[in-house]
Amino acid sequence: MISQLYNTAWATFSDPITILLLGPKGLPLIGNLHQWPTVKPWLVIDEWHKKYKSDIISVNLAGIQVVILGSMKRATDLHEKRSALYANRPHMTALVEIMNFEDCIFAFHQYGPQWRQHRKLFNDHFQAHVIPKYHPSMVREAHILAQQVLRAPEKILKHLRHVYPAILMDITYGVRIAPDDDYFVSLAEEAMSGLNISTINGTSFLDIFSVLKYIPSWMPGAGFKRAAEHARNVNIAAAMEPWEAAKKVLSPDSVIAKLLDQTGDDVLSRNTAAAAYLAGSDTSVSTAHTLVLALAMHPEVQRKAQSELDKVVGVNRLPTFEDRDQLPYLSAILKEAARWQTVAPFGNSRRSIADDVYEGYFIPKGTIVSINMWSIHHDPENFPNPFAFDPDRFMKDGKLNPDVLDPTIVGFGLGRRVCPGRFFSNDGLYITFAILLSLFDFAPPLDADGRPIALKAEMTTGIISQCTPYKCRITPRSANVEKLLSDLDV
Repeated sequence: MISQLYNTAWATFSDPITILLLGPKGLPLIGNLHQWPTVKPWLVIDEWHKKYKSDIISVNLAGIQVVILGSMKRATDLHEKRSALYANRPHMTALVEIMNFEDCIFAFHQYGPQWRQHRKLFNDHFQAHVIPKYHPSMVREAHILAQQVLRAPEKILKHLRHVYPAILMDITYGVRIAPDDDYFVSLAEEAMSGLNISTINGTSFLDIFSVLKYIPSWMPGAGFKRAAEHARNVNIAAAMEPWEAAKKVLSPDSVIAKLLDQTGDDVLSRNTAAAAYLAGSDTSVSTAHTLVLALAMHPEVQRKAQSELDKVVGVNRLPTFEDRDQLPYLSAILKEAARWQTVAPFGNSRRSIADDVYEGYFIPKGTIVSINMWSIHHDPENFPNPFAFDPDRFMKDGKLNPDVLDPTIVGFGLGRRVCPGRFFSNDGLYITFAILLSLFDFAPPLDADGRPIALKAEMTTGIISQCTPYKCRITPRSANVEKLLSDLDV
C-alpha cells in the first residue's frame, strides 16, 4: 500500500516527461480511482478518447498506471510490434492469489518458461491445421443442437450454452455429455463468472488495495473474500472433475491422452486441458447469443444468408465445412457479430516488462497497457456507420473484402498472447450457424395481440460481455426440416 501511494505521488508530481499527460485529471494519492467506471468501462473510455482527441490515454488508479489504446494502429504498435516488451500480464491478486485462476488457465501466467511450456502444448492441439480433426465432433454437436432447437425452440439460449462446452468436453477429455446434462456446462460457467470480479481487465479493488487479501473471510464486510474463496473451490473442481471423468475412459483420440503421452506429467496435462475447457467455450457462447439476437432483429440479413445457403447447399442436405468457401456472406455475418457487440470489449491487458518510450511518451516498467477493443470495432474510419449491424461492410463484388479489418482475428488479441483458441471458436461458430440458418427462421417474439416486440441489444459488464437474456421466435423453414433432422445419426 505504501509503495502504491508513493508511486501515485511520483506520477502526480514528478517531471511530466515521465508520464502520459492525456486523460482525465486525477487527485493526489488516489489518481483517477474516483472516475473509473464500474459499469461498461469501455463506453466511458471511448468517450475519453473523443474528449481528449487521442487514441492513447492514461489513467492512474491509486498508484497503478494504466495506458489505454483506442485504435488499431496503437494496439499493433505496442501489443504486436513490441510484443516482447508487453508480454506480461497484470498482477491479479483476486484472480491468481485467491481464486487460483493461474492454475486453471495458463493465460494468467506471467511471461516466462512456465507460460511458454503451457502455450506450446496448447498450440500443439489447437493450431489452425489441427482443428479439422475436430470437425466431426463439431458437426455432430451442431446436429444435436438443431434437434434440440426443433423440439424446444424457446430454450435456444440454453441450447447454445451447451453446444460449445459439449464439443470441448468431447475433444479435450473424450467425454460425451448429453443435451440434458448441464453439470459440466454449469461448472465451467460458474468458474468463468469469477473473472468478472476483475472489473478492469486485471485491476480489481483487491489489486489496488492488495492488503485486503489478508482480511479474514469471517470478518464483517469481507464478503468479497468469501466470494473469491468460493470461486477458488469452483475453479479447482472445474479443473479436477473433467480430468477425473476422462481418466475413467481415457480415449486415445482425446487431447488429454495426447498431452499425457507428450509430457508424462499429470498436473501439466490437467491444467493445459482445463484452459481449453474453461476458456474455450465462453467467448463462443457469447458470440452465438449475439448472433441469434442479430438475426432476429435483422430479417433482411437472415434472408440473404439463407438465399446463399439454398443456392450452395440446397434443401435436401445440411451444410458442411466443405461448403464454407462458397458461403462468403455467412462468413461476413460472423465477422459482423464479433464486431457489433464485442465479446471482449476491454479484455486484452498486458504489463510492460521494461521501461519504454513510444512516440515521445515514457511508459514505465510495470504499466498496464490495455486495448479498448470496443473503440477499435466502432471506429468509423474502419467501420462506417459502426452501430449498424451490416455484414455487407465485409463484402465486395460478392466476395469477402480482405482490405476490411477482420474482427474475428483482431478480437482475439495481438502479439505473443493472442488467444490460441481462436481457430476452434471460428470453426465452431461457422458450422453451428450454417446449420441453424439452413433450417430455421429467427424473429422477434409476439405480444398478447400478436404484434412483434422490438428487440434491443443489451450487454453485460465483464471481461467477457454477454447479451442480457432475451426471447425470440424460431420456426422451421419448411416441412422438410423434421425429416432432415430425424435422419441424422448422432
